[in-house]
Amino acid sequence: MKKIDKLLENIISLGVPKDIIKSPSVVIEGHKVVKEVPYPGILIEKKALEDRIEVMVSVLPNTVIDKPVHMCLSKLNPGDQLIDINVDIGENSKVKLISHCAFKGKNFK
Repeated sequence: MKKIDKLLENIISLGVPKDIIKSPSVVIEGHKVVKEVPYPGILIEKKALEDRIEVMVSVLPNTVIDKPVHMCLSKLNPGDQLIDINVDIGENSKVKLISHCAFKGKNFK
């Protein structure tokens, strides 16, 4: 089993909905995007820095996204996690965003 598949299996085992791997989504583990499911009309930009990750989600103008967009934030190992998420929804667009968090263990900040 690939490392990413095992990671996703661990995240889902913590109660995150299984459809995050089929619906438009971004899965962040620590300071890295480990899975991204693209969708027409949505642009996702990410920038990994030493101490955090920056994610920009843009919904293009006149776009209606029928499926909810999942943002899964996970931390399976102790330590810091800082995520800056910016969302830009274009004019005449509709989107539903859902955020899930999955943390395993203790000593998290």
